[in-house]
Amino acid sequence: MISNSDTTNVVKVTKSTTTVSSDLAVDGKMEYKAILFSQKLYNMEYQDGILSKPTSSMIRIWQKHLGVKQDGKLGPITIAFDQCTLGTPVDRKISSGYSLFVAAM
Repeated sequence: MISNSDTTNVVKVTKSTTTVSSDLAVDGKMEYKAILFSQKLYNMEYQDGILSKPTSSMIRIWQKHLGVKQDGKLGPITIAFDQCTLGTPVDRKISSGYSLFVAAM
């Protein structure tokens, strides 16, 4: 489980307080640039554009903010909670090709 001390560098992202430069296109794909953008945004120790397996500290931070079990795995429960939060259709998966869920993130 991730502790509050593990996320002390995490800030609530708002347009007025946080700026991360990126040439990130909203293409609905959970790929290198989107992951790297999130890692930079949250000032992660490792900024490599990869979600570590079997667990990821980036996913743990998302899970902490969602209020779900912080196991670091991007599974159907985490995805469903994120989809609900973002107001996208809840199908508990990341669609291949274009994903409304990823585009909303």
